[in-house]
Parts: sequence; structure tokens; C-alpha cells
Amino acid sequence: MRLLVIRHGKAEERDPDRWPDDGQRPLLPQGHQESRQLGRLLRHHDLQPDRLWSSPLVRAWQTAEAIIEGTEAPQSPEVCDLLGMDYTPDGLLDAIRMTDVASIALVGHEPDLSWFIHWLLGLRSGTQGVRMKKGTLALLDLSTPILPGHASLLGLIPPRWQRTHSSTH
Repeated sequence: MRLLVIRHGKAEERDPDRWPDDGQRPLLPQGHQESRQLGRLLRHHDLQPDRLWSSPLVRAWQTAEAIIEGTEAPQSPEVCDLLGMDYTPDGLLDAIRMTDVASIALVGHEPDLSWFIHWLLGLRSGTQGVRMKKGTLALLDLSTPILPGHASLLGLIPPRWQRTHSSTH
């Protein structure tokens, strides 16, 4: 199974006066644009996921919607509470195992995404490795059986690379 792990795009700064609930904090226009570019890049390289799960937080959901817009896929993102505040790597991996698809994308938050990737790759916590800046895509291969420590990192694509390579697509 191919797993696309995506950190939400650039969002508004924390501001308790504007967003007393930080989960309601939206993307910046740049975050929308970069997320659509990522969707176009996925389409161009035939990496559109069969399913796209998003954290319920607004900035992640808006990222997922913009990615789908860029891929021009007919599907809609699906809310996955396991990518929000109730994150557990075991629970998320169990949910992934129960899907019957060739590829799935996850849109969520730091530091959970980096921890999840490190766990899938079998890296010790505290190991320097995958760093998920806003808008970054990590592409992994989950071999069967899907177990922690058995994934392979196929690529890590930061927004800077996406910007420089999307102008030709």
C-alpha cells in the first residue's frame, strides 16, 4: 500500500481573540495555493490517493479540499478523528489496515505526523529524520503485513520543491 502523509498548509497565526478554538484556525491564501499545487503534482505523477483522510481541524480540512481540487479527483476528503486530537499511532494504523485500497493520503499535524512516520519506519524516537514542515508530503510504501518498522520512505517533498517543479506541470 502507498501512504501519502501530508502536513497541513500554511495557516493563520494563533490568535485566541480571532480563533478561541485553535481548531478553527484557517489556511492562509498561500496555504490554499500550495495545497492545490500539491494536488496537481500528485495528478501529474499519477499519485492521486484512492482515499484522502483529514484531521477535523479546519486548516487540515481546507488543505485536503485544496489537494482534491488540484488532483481534479471526483472524491471528497473524509474526516478522520484519529488525525486530530485523539491521535494514537496504533489506532491510526489499525484504521489504515482495514481499508481495501492501493493508496491512502493522511492530512494532519505536527509533531504527530513525524512521530507516526518514524514509528512506521522503525526509527527510535529522538532520531533525526523526517521533518514535516507545513505543506510537506512524505511518500511511504507499507509492505504486507502492515506493521511498524516495515515501511519504506520513497520520498519527502517539501513545499519549496513543489513550487519549483509545479510551474512546468
